[in-house]
Amino acid sequence: MANVESISTRAWDRPSAARAPEPDPRIAVLERELTESRENAAAVTQVLEALAGARDVGEAIRAVLESVRSAFGWRYATYWARRGDDLAFFTDAGHVNDEFRRATVVATFARGVGLPGRAFAERKLQYVEDVTLLSDFKRAVAAQSVGIKTAIAFPV
Repeated sequence: MANVESISTRAWDRPSAARAPEPDPRIAVLERELTESRENAAAVTQVLEALAGARDVGEAIRAVLESVRSAFGWRYATYWARRGDDLAFFTDAGHVNDEFRRATVVATFARGVGLPGRAFAERKLQYVEDVTLLSDFKRAVAAQSVGIKTAIAFPV
């Protein structure tokens, strides 16, 4: 009888192949959100540390630009300040070719025109995936030459 039991084909006697449970997709979402929250907190900490070490407003703006650019992996960041009714270049952080930087430094934006002008007029974040397709992107040719496609502008 022992021999018969040892070769039994009953399902409860066969070793079962343990199947890994299906991963819960909600866990992946939560893990991504947690990672993003940690990265955002680190970026905010970087900005606050940069502000704490600044001696004047210009230095504070440059330090914040560099911190944000670095934290989010941006190649280049600019700060536009009000000059009369328009926005004009104030400072930048990061590296681009001379052509794009020259085009940036001399550019001005009326309220509602260009990405900085729209962010200024609408008082909200502006995002575009391909700046070379914008009809009012003054630096489109220079952006294309350096490989800049995506841009974001937000009022401060």
